[in-house]
Amino acid sequence: MRIATANPLAEQFFGQGARLLARHALADVMTFEDTRMPDRIAAAEAPLSVREAAVVVRGLGPRSIEITTAPVADYPGWQLMTIQDNAAFEALGEDTGGSENLFLRGPEILAHEIRNPLAGIRGAAQLLARKLDARDIPLTELITAEVDRVAGLIERMQMLSGRTVPQAVPCNLHEIVRRAIAVIEAGSLQGQPDVVIREEFDPSLPPVLGEPDGLVQVLLNLLANACEACAGMRDARIWVRTRFSSGLQLQVGEDRAPVRLPIEIR
Repeated sequence: MRIATANPLAEQFFGQGARLLARHALADVMTFEDTRMPDRIAAAEAPLSVREAAVVVRGLGPRSIEITTAPVADYPGWQLMTIQDNAAFEALGEDTGGSENLFLRGPEILAHEIRNPLAGIRGAAQLLARKLDARDIPLTELITAEVDRVAGLIERMQMLSGRTVPQAVPCNLHEIVRRAIAVIEAGSLQGQPDVVIREEFDPSLPPVLGEPDGLVQVLLNLLANACEACAGMRDARIWVRTRFSSGLQLQVGEDRAPVRLPIEIR
């Protein structure tokens, strides 16, 4: 197996640039303790996952890694390989002990299991960006940004085990809203092509204190719910408005459409 290209994280793992790596076969920069492994990877016609693979990285020594591979569509014989170094994960539990910590370490374990496919998605987006026209690049940038956002949420899950609180920072609410809208429009969450999302922003709003990735997730949930509520409607529109209104908690829309509230909050 020869290396065709590598993303920045792979460059960091191997300690070499993509151009230098592309001159070598995989066996030149990383050897497996199980000598059958390279043939298994090369022959795989479906996604393959290998846990705790013992390897030796040239110039860096032994490593315990997790590998996922997947065939590249329309490129026979090509494989997309994702590598996760286990050293960082093993360090998480060095200072924990006893059964009372098992529950708290649950988010760490779950986060570890999610990181591999996330890294694969990010790597695929970066490689794809090199082959696309300029007009399609924003889509790969959106994929990369969303993967980074989800990775940030995973880090917050890991923080739960340490009982730390994410730090609020000044956020541009309009940028957060537009990012959430872009994800909804690019994905399949709408479930209905007739739903149109409109924006009506107040440019005078100052930055707000918040956790950006968490705010994006809240807006994604709200927009997805709104899209689902519009299922089956003709000319459905969702309006996203920002404005400053001191002390106001509930307001009937400007179209004066009836608002039905649950009995318990009327």
